[in-house]
Amino acid sequence: MNVPIKKTIAREFAFKFLYHYFIKENQNELNNLIDSDLSSSNLDDEMQAFKASFSEPDSEHPDNIADDKMVFIARIFIVNTLKNWKTLEEKISENLKSWTLEKLDKVDRCILMTSAAELHYSEETAPEIIIDEAIKMAKKFGSKESSAFINGVLDAMAKKL
Repeated sequence: MNVPIKKTIAREFAFKFLYHYFIKENQNELNNLIDSDLSSSNLDDEMQAFKASFSEPDSEHPDNIADDKMVFIARIFIVNTLKNWKTLEEKISENLKSWTLEKLDKVDRCILMTSAAELHYSEETAPEIIIDEAIKMAKKFGSKESSAFINGVLDAMAKKL
């Protein structure tokens, strides 16, 4: 498996890992992660527990192979998102037209957070690729309108880089 495919799966892993904290009963855990020392083993323990469920084969996700390289890449995406959470929320909010973060669908918000983190804190991947990957995730996990919405917000953010 080559690196671009690993990055695609790593982006999905990071999205799904963070999304499960967006669920109301896990909101306190998300806040704890945001406020924690991300170099600690707590995040690694959480990711290892999540890796088991992510890797479990099923008919909808036969390609969810969570090898060490992919998890390493996903950890970078997750840490960049958590470490810069407040700044990312501000940057996304600046690019929302007549919306607030709180009113966004949780799937859309989570895709925006992870993708915005990659746009702003990773120089190895071109913005066009990051946006394209986000659109694909939105089509896969979001509503009918999600992909166009996410494309618009991330494109506006990328123009300001």
